Amino acid sequence: MNQNKPTPVSFLQNKNRYDQGRYALLTVVILSLINLFSIVAIDRYYLFSSYITKFLGVKGAILYMDTGDVIFPILYGFIGFITVIPYFLCFLFSKKHVGWMIGALVLFSIDSACFLSEFILYVSVGELSTILDALVRVWVLVSLALGVKYGLRVNKDEKEMEVAEVPATELDYNPAATEDFDEKSTVTRMLTVTRAKSFVGCALKMQIFVNGKEVESLKNGETKSVQIDGREAELFILAQGASTSNVVQIPAGYDNKSYTFKCKMGFSAMKIILEEGAPQK
Repeated sequence: MNQNKPTPVSFLQNKNRYDQGRYALLTVVILSLINLFSIVAIDRYYLFSSYITKFLGVKGAILYMDTGDVIFPILYGFIGFITVIPYFLCFLFSKKHVGWMIGALVLFSIDSACFLSEFILYVSVGELSTILDALVRVWVLVSLALGVKYGLRVNKDEKEMEVAEVPATELDYNPAATEDFDEKSTVTRMLTVTRAKSFVGCALKMQIFVNGKEVESLKNGETKSVQIDGREAELFILAQGASTSNVVQIPAGYDNKSYTFKCKMGFSAMKIILEEGAPQK
């Protein structure tokens, strides 16, 4: 028997982590395009950009300043725009195929290898401002790599869950289990979840999941109640494309249950901490 077979909860958590990698890729696409304009217009560039795209933008800006000919930023800007298209296609099609995320990781790794030569040159002459650029680049590479990891896991989970969906037979019938199921399923109780007010993640909508199904969503500082039956259940909170909370087991019974979660900033990502009990005043 496979002790690590996927559940709806683990599947959603893996999918959310995969989406985090996709959103990191989208950030690269957006800021790479912005840099093509900002480098020429305001002499400023933003991090999270493709190095090759930024290089082309800088090249066009330098030639424009030297010659005053507007054709150079237009030409190099157009070429830079073409270099962003593969990243955008990887983001677009990675929604259903993890292979595109692998492609994005390869592309950004090659881009980072090109950046490395400039990084070594700048550091060797004492220009340390590029270190922040390098750190951000490492974060993007890690995000894409984790996206590939969890994307492959999502594919594996989907296949295993399809295989696991086998119709029940007479041999699966257990009178004792059926009797307990019928009794608890007729119980009605309330599940109350409170989102503690916090600046961290305040703009994100948090979704409440019970047994792998979304039942409600919460804004910052909001409290909502949903009706559940008396059977044991799994509760967790998901911030789409950002993070997931720990999974809490709601025990079987007749009593209403209350839980509170709060968002905290971790070392590299936001953490959602879910605990039993009403919020403290």
